[in-house]
Amino acid sequence: MNEFALPDVGEGLTEAELVTWRVDVGDTVAINDIICEIETAKSVVELPTPYAGVVSEILVPVGTTVPVGTALVRIGAVDEVVSVPSTPPADLPNVRTVPSASSERSDDSAQPLTLVGSGPKEIRASRVVLAKPAARLAARERGIELEAVVATRADGVITTDDLTRVAEPPMETFEPIRGVRKAMAEAMVASAAVPHVTIWASTDATRTLELAERVGRRLLTVIARMTVIALQRHPLLNSTFTADGVTLHERVNLGIAAATPRGLIVPNIREADRLDLASLESALDDLVAVARAGRTQPEAQVAGTFTITNIGPFGIEGGTPLLNPGESGILCIGAVAKRPWVVGDAVVPRDVVTVSLTFDHRHIDGEAGSRFLRDIVRMIEEPGTALTF
Repeated sequence: MNEFALPDVGEGLTEAELVTWRVDVGDTVAINDIICEIETAKSVVELPTPYAGVVSEILVPVGTTVPVGTALVRIGAVDEVVSVPSTPPADLPNVRTVPSASSERSDDSAQPLTLVGSGPKEIRASRVVLAKPAARLAARERGIELEAVVATRADGVITTDDLTRVAEPPMETFEPIRGVRKAMAEAMVASAAVPHVTIWASTDATRTLELAERVGRRLLTVIARMTVIALQRHPLLNSTFTADGVTLHERVNLGIAAATPRGLIVPNIREADRLDLASLESALDDLVAVARAGRTQPEAQVAGTFTITNIGPFGIEGGTPLLNPGESGILCIGAVAKRPWVVGDAVVPRDVVTVSLTFDHRHIDGEAGSRFLRDIVRMIEEPGTALTF
């Protein structure tokens, strides 16, 4: 009988939450079959099994957070008898098991035990609750005892629809902070501990919008390319500060703050300074699609050197973003809106955008930060400026 324990999927993972089981007790699996999904502090990760055989026992219920090294599942040979522990582990309630043939025979033949002076001993039968993984997770979150839920399926397996029928409309809801949201909270606390400052400027983006339309790219892509150019001119903004010194990064790993249903994550585009406009947009599309699908891997969220956050699609004019830990700067792009703008001696309607920059004030002073942001503003106002840099 093989036990598959929670591995370190990278970057010093210490614990993870079991999100979904893809297999059930009695299922036959082959090596590298995906058997479950875990949520780390950075993303949801699919785990393949290193063993082939029959799932004998699922040891960790959905919704449980366990440390690396915890046995998740037991997988036995095809002809191996399914084992059943006498009781679930005390620290892992609701572990689902299936009685083995041997244990059923034992129950059938069991007779009341007689103790002198005490009569027959009561034997209590325990009910095995069958439920879909999603129903177990929903029941845990809603505080519903599965034993109290009546399954409507013929096989007796409780579904989320069954939970809906018994759940009363909640007066309030409580969501525990875990997984990606927990990591985001911890990162923001760490970021707030860094002395930082935010500066901003509104600028005429009309010509950049025209350029983006002419070459068939999005405004975000064009500004991302301008940001890379500015980082090459101001390497201090593409650096990491530590107590021992400042590391200037040769390459630009451009982080993109992405809002996902699980929370905010910041995957990055490796060596974005090597990409032309088309390749950069393609990389952005891939990054966003993977993030929204919840499939961003932990390795895609490390080693970033600078971050862009785009709040324009939400109609927000500007903001003061917090640094992604380990980085020295983050650029925030606001919403583009028609505003009266002075051009020469006339006031005309122009497409205006506000860009703001937060930077680590321990080693970047106001002049350095302002020069960097000014370069970006100049390129947005007149994209041809980039050719002179």
